[in-house]
Amino acid sequence: MHRFISYRIMAVWVAGVLVLGVLPAGAGLCPVCVKKVFIKAVGLCINCKVGVTTSSMFKLCPSCSTAQNQCEACRAALSPVSLVGPSEVTPVLPPVVPPADPPVTPPVTPPILPPVVPPADPPVIPPDLPPLVPLGDLPDTPSVLPVFPPVEPPSPVSRVEPPAVPAGK
Repeated sequence: MHRFISYRIMAVWVAGVLVLGVLPAGAGLCPVCVKKVFIKAVGLCINCKVGVTTSSMFKLCPSCSTAQNQCEACRAALSPVSLVGPSEVTPVLPPVVPPADPPVTPPVTPPILPPVVPPADPPVIPPDLPPLVPLGDLPDTPSVLPVFPPVEPPSPVSRVEPPAVPAGK
């Protein structure tokens, strides 16, 4: 299963590289020349005489084609903007939309807190009682520990043996 998934991922990756590798080749071509794309040999641009074309059949390099907005092969206009002078072109702007009113947020009410109670006075220990000692601080001295009477060990009880049963009965 793992190999099957990796083969599929590899196939999708290779297909993507092939598709994306072909797209830039026809970037500066008109729709007619895109169908006739072939690369035979590298040529020189007839405009700048320095740029390299992607095929010897092409007349313009990609940078000159983009600057003049012409097809690299047949020098046809790539968009109607190049047919009309730049002064006659009026840009079409999207309609202006007024900004929306900000959302109305309800007023923030402060949380209701319980009333503040002053701390109570510490408890008063009567003088006749000994002070309380936490359990962890109990001393291990015998004078403080309670004394119980000694327990005497049980007295040995004489062992009572059962009466002997005659062997014949």
